[in-house]
Amino acid sequence: MRLVCAVLALAGLLVGCTTNRPLPEPARADTLIDYLKSLRHETSTLLDSVVSATTAPTEDASTYRAWADHWCPRHVTVHSTDDVLAKVGEYCAHVSGSYREPYCMQPGSPERVLFFASFRRDIDLCQGVAATVAVQVVEPKPGMEQSTPYIDKLRSVGYRTAGDRSRESLAALQAVEAERTRLARELPRLRTRGTQVCKQQDDVTFMGFVEDTQGVKIKITVHGAYYGSGPSGSLGARNPDYQPETIWDQPEHWHVCEYHP
Repeated sequence: MRLVCAVLALAGLLVGCTTNRPLPEPARADTLIDYLKSLRHETSTLLDSVVSATTAPTEDASTYRAWADHWCPRHVTVHSTDDVLAKVGEYCAHVSGSYREPYCMQPGSPERVLFFASFRRDIDLCQGVAATVAVQVVEPKPGMEQSTPYIDKLRSVGYRTAGDRSRESLAALQAVEAERTRLARELPRLRTRGTQVCKQQDDVTFMGFVEDTQGVKIKITVHGAYYGSGPSGSLGARNPDYQPETIWDQPEHWHVCEYHP
């Protein structure tokens, strides 16, 4: 019984302690990933230090490095996501950048991303004994800030260049115009009784027939729901559980279709 109590007491000490070890300096780190790994180690305590010594592997590509991991910091001055985020901001300033999560940008060069560092919040991987800091980092190798592989990796985590945004904006405008043209062309048929109509919702195609019109709405008897699509643009598998229903809806939510299920 005494041994059990002693073990529990020791466990309590391990859970409750903090550390005040010297923190790494941004100027002494060659990369943000190296800096965060050092910060991870120095802000962890006792058994946590053993765990933090084993970190997730770093993706080492031709022009960039990427890393993601989490830890449970219990340093007297660094013990939360916001504390670590502030340290990342200090590192960004050290490399002559300005950090606004998740990007460290070079002032005056809006297309020059010095690194990406994104933090997850509202998660608990530390069993409540400490705040969980979970970070994902992508950083270029020296002089590779404009390299295609690095930019493509940034795109994979949500970054868009000015060119990307311009193309996406143009595509959105073209899609709106195409939909306006389609609706103008199909509206007379969409308001004609007996027209077969379809609507895509996520990966399901609903099919039915126009039964009536009233004001700006059309009455549709929806008789089937189909998953995905089959060969040559045909309908996919029918949902056997879908029950036919009659609805009133805006015609622009539907399009004329000529499937033969």
